[in-house]
Amino acid sequence: MSYALGIGVDEYKGLKSFSHGGADLAHRAFAVYFPEINSGVVAMSNNGNFDAGKYILTGMGVVLEYSVVDGGLKMATEGQPEVILTPLSQTEFKYEGVEATVEFKTNDQGEVTGAVHSQGGQDYELEAVPPYEASLEELQTYTGRYFSNELDVFYNLELHDSTLVLLIRNTKEIKLSVVKEDVYKGDIFFIGELAFVKDESGNVTGFAASNGRTKGIGFERY
Repeated sequence: MSYALGIGVDEYKGLKSFSHGGADLAHRAFAVYFPEINSGVVAMSNNGNFDAGKYILTGMGVVLEYSVVDGGLKMATEGQPEVILTPLSQTEFKYEGVEATVEFKTNDQGEVTGAVHSQGGQDYELEAVPPYEASLEELQTYTGRYFSNELDVFYNLELHDSTLVLLIRNTKEIKLSVVKEDVYKGDIFFIGELAFVKDESGNVTGFAASNGRTKGIGFERY
């Protein structure tokens, strides 16, 4: 573990580092010390406007949820345990136990507009998604029969009680949950993202299905 008796023990750009951050109401603080060069940095702020929340890996449907717990930042994704994050700067954090970092993007007003998740030498754009709840009327507009020329297969969408479900031949019922307006994810790995397409009048004409390895498989409403 890199968290030793309340102190983050790690490396930053080849230097051993000891660090700790904290928060309370509108206050933020972070201290890091580099023993090999006998130097350190302390950052303090009376502006607590750092929004956590949900972010989606663009085109992959993977939702990462960041939350402030006991003055620290944690990340959780569906089906995985929570991961503690250690601050590297005011906007960049390192995942504990994972060789990955996340850097949050802010605008001129200090509001978080998105983030970049870096892992394995690759950068992944994270889109901030505000809370969204679809009405039953909206869910009903998605139901119907869809066909993919590329896969030569039909997918059916039905509304079971208040849940939108995807029906595929020889596959169990796939429940869809909303990510943001017109974008859903399934409870099975190969439906990481299902993004509906609408015409100029707002009518649903199809959708694009994506996951971690495949993007934008088009389906037209039949």
